Amino acid sequence: MDNRNQYRASLFNFSGTMLIVLLIIAPGLLAQNFTRITNGAVVSDGGHSIGCSWADYDNDGDLDLYVTNGIVNGQEANFLYKNQGDGTFVRDTTSALVSDRQFSESSSWGDYDNDGWIDVFVGNSHWGGTSFLDFLFQNQSNGTFQKITDGTIVNTAIDSRSIAWADYDNDGYIDMFIANEAGLNYLYKNDNGTGFTRITGGTITSGIRASAGCAWADYDHDGDLDLFVANMSNQNNQLYRNEGDGTFTSITSGSIVSDGGNSIGCSWGDYNNDGYPDLFVANFNNQNNFLYENNGDGTFSKISSGAIVSDGGNSFGSAWGDYDNDGDLDLYVTNLSNQNNFLYENNGDGSFNKITAGPLVSSAGNSEGCAWADYDHDGDLDIYVVNFDGQNNQLFNNDGNNNHWLNVRCVGTTSNKSAIGARVSVKTSAGWQMRTISGQTGYQSQNSLRAAFGLSNAQTVDTLRVEWPSGQVDTFSGVGVDQRITVTENGGITGLGLNDTQPMNFQLKQNYPNPFNPTTTIEYALAQTSWVTLDVYDLLGQKVRSLVNEGQNAGQQAAIWDGRNSKGQAVASGMYIYRLTAVPTAAATFTGFGKMVLLR
Repeated sequence: MDNRNQYRASLFNFSGTMLIVLLIIAPGLLAQNFTRITNGAVVSDGGHSIGCSWADYDNDGDLDLYVTNGIVNGQEANFLYKNQGDGTFVRDTTSALVSDRQFSESSSWGDYDNDGWIDVFVGNSHWGGTSFLDFLFQNQSNGTFQKITDGTIVNTAIDSRSIAWADYDNDGYIDMFIANEAGLNYLYKNDNGTGFTRITGGTITSGIRASAGCAWADYDHDGDLDLFVANMSNQNNQLYRNEGDGTFTSITSGSIVSDGGNSIGCSWGDYNNDGYPDLFVANFNNQNNFLYENNGDGTFSKISSGAIVSDGGNSFGSAWGDYDNDGDLDLYVTNLSNQNNFLYENNGDGSFNKITAGPLVSSAGNSEGCAWADYDHDGDLDIYVVNFDGQNNQLFNNDGNNNHWLNVRCVGTTSNKSAIGARVSVKTSAGWQMRTISGQTGYQSQNSLRAAFGLSNAQTVDTLRVEWPSGQVDTFSGVGVDQRITVTENGGITGLGLNDTQPMNFQLKQNYPNPFNPTTTIEYALAQTSWVTLDVYDLLGQKVRSLVNEGQNAGQQAAIWDGRNSKGQAVASGMYIYRLTAVPTAAATFTGFGKMVLLR
């Protein structure tokens, strides 16, 4: 039995007296209310759950939930819950994702073959001397999955703990890193969506480690993803700087790689809004957690004061998210040993308040993974928490407040389709915020791939900027608040100013304003879920720009054109034609045209 599972087993046999402390809550300490969901399979299945991840696997616009389970008392399948779109979930018991019963630790969602349907990789560990192969499930472009059985990536039995997709070489296809507790860590390069090649040279895959957590982020803002690996057994953690040529340099100086400890999970997040990701590391065995502030020059400063680094405990999972929509990232931390979990509210000045009341921090369990997502589309982040010892898992619905918000989905074209590695930034009157689309956001768990921003009292987003892994930078001005939008690489924005009313007919509307300079909005209505293309042509019939090329749900839709061509160059004044084609699954194709005038 490995070190961590020995520790788990000791927890199950632990008996003692809980000390109940009466807390006096200072005014304003409870900044946000949550309601614990108590009905439905999603919170009543029990199990020995380890990780959780959010993804829209059936492309219906709603975030679904996947939970990985270990083996303690017999074999146990993983859980897959389909979001019904009304705040409830239905457990799928027939999917290939839940047909195997092994010791599954973690999952990471990403569209590895760039077909527009998200796939999932599952990392499996071992139990009782039996090792298990990892799983790769390919989405069959309809929300069902095929288990991939060819290739070393699914035919090498290792002790996989945490896994994470990342396009480390920026070739447009996401690659896979596997943190191994009992041997070498593994890196697999994606072969253009057809398979994977194991990388065996270089520092990132050398040295026997007791690795438990991993997370990618471009910490030095040089355009490629770097990697942090959390290690147990009092080993130093590791930080690998991506050199941009497919190789990595192991960072050997600084507290971030010399603190040692019993580190489990790790989470990147720009908590001070300076544009550089900072790092939280969760430690167990009654060791204090770590918080490192990114100095913006390739180095980090260890934060040495405050509850966030002095609580101690047996922490495993962590996840950054602006749960109160006030414009800065807050932090949730999960704990084992029937200890309450931690919630830290960001004060906006580099310090945090520890929230000490409310269901998020008073439902003690043996919690491991956790992940934020706005599963009910109301503009605030909800959170799912998994428990390992047979206790029911937990879903907490955010009750919300009056702060404004923006939810951004990114679709890569030259970059990987899932946009993993993209940096999404918004600027309001209060300043800039930044999020990174990530294949792993905490211990064996993954937040939604959508970038969620709290905007406080801002009435508009002055600037929305997406820095894609390909190097393409798309910038938009004057984006409205309180909406869910999709940004397509080197394309436009869709989903502006929408409501949920389903139209009876397909319709393409006149753009506005018209004439325009520099941007115009094109609205259209879809009577059915369709594959949609919206293109701009000049009067010679030559395509100038593709604004939309994706599947979209039925409803009111919109796109913005900024007067630029596919190369990002401003086009000349004149008349342009826009053409909408919608191909539904059960009706005739709809095609519509419109004219618009650009005046420079």
